[in-house]
Amino acid sequence: MAITNAEAAFDAYFEEQCARFGTKPPVQTYERNRNWPVFLQLALICSARGWDPADYVHKTFGNEKRSSECLLVKDLVSRQNLEAYKPESKTKSNVADEYRQCVSLLIQYLSEGNHESSLLLSPMTPFPAWFRVFYPEELDTDIIDAWSGIAKREISSSSGLIEFLNGLDHEKWEKVKKALWFFDDPKGGIE
Repeated sequence: MAITNAEAAFDAYFEEQCARFGTKPPVQTYERNRNWPVFLQLALICSARGWDPADYVHKTFGNEKRSSECLLVKDLVSRQNLEAYKPESKTKSNVADEYRQCVSLLIQYLSEGNHESSLLLSPMTPFPAWFRVFYPEELDTDIIDAWSGIAKREISSSSGLIEFLNGLDHEKWEKVKKALWFFDDPKGGIE
C-alpha cells in the first residue's frame, strides 16, 4: 500500500513540476529516482493520517507563496508543509458523487471482462478503500483484510461519508462497521 501511495505522490509531484516549469518527467523508474525514499516517507505519513498523497502534493504546490519558486521533494515532508495541509472534509453530496463515479468505473472495468472482487482487491485500481469494502453485495473478508486499515481512517475522518453510507444502506453499513472495527477480534466481532 505504501508503494502505491508513494507512486501517487511521485506522479503528482512531477505533474506539478512539468505543468509549472515546463520540465520533462523523469525517465527513471520510481525506485531508481534519488528522491524515492522521501516519497516512501511521505506515503507512510499520508497513510497514517488518512490523507490522499496526490491531493497533499497538489495542495502543497498550491500553497507556495511564489509560483516561480520550486518546491523541492524534501520540502514535501517538512513540518511546516505538513501542518499547513488541510484535507477537505467530504460532504454527503461530494461522497454521493464519488460513489457514483466509482460505480461507473467499476461497471466499465467489469464490461472489459474483469472480476469484481479482484478489481476491488487490487491496489492498481483507483477506488477509495471505503468503497472497496462497502460496495460488494456480500462482505468480502479478503477485501476487508487488505483494506480495513485505510477504510477505517477514511470513514473516521468524514462525518459526511458516515452519513452517506448509513443512508445508502443502513443494514450493510452496520455490517461493514462491525466488520471493520471488530475484524481483528478473535471472536469474529461477536461482543
